[in-house]
Amino acid sequence: MPKRRANGEGSEPYKRTDGRWQAIYTYIGQDGQLKRGSVQAQTKAECARKLSEKTHSINTGRFTEPFKMTVGEWLMEWFRTFGEPRWKSNNTRAVHLMSIENHIFPALGSEMLQKLETRRVQGFIDSLLRSGKKPGSIHKICEPL
Repeated sequence: MPKRRANGEGSEPYKRTDGRWQAIYTYIGQDGQLKRGSVQAQTKAECARKLSEKTHSINTGRFTEPFKMTVGEWLMEWFRTFGEPRWKSNNTRAVHLMSIENHIFPALGSEMLQKLETRRVQGFIDSLLRSGKKPGSIHKICEPL
């Protein structure tokens, strides 16, 4: 008879109908409810390794709950929550909103926030430099980031 897995250990990797391997793990969400997540890979060993990394991050407190927010959605939330109350001048608010709408949204707005990488932001800054923007202007444009 197979041995039961301990709580928090995740499921044994199993093969899906599409040929990939999958394992399930559980975590406590921000709302306090028990939630499930999964990892997938091409091989059983890789799936087990991913599961081990995921459960280790949960057990050590480094796990961040997956969410589906784009950079654009987050920037608008940030602007309403932190930006507007902080800036006394209507002109300052308008400049920051213009930076977000005219520069950041077209370049990074559709990116998933959780998957945004430093390399992508650096590419955005490099494209601003290539378009002839001065370093001071780029600093102002990137302030909301």
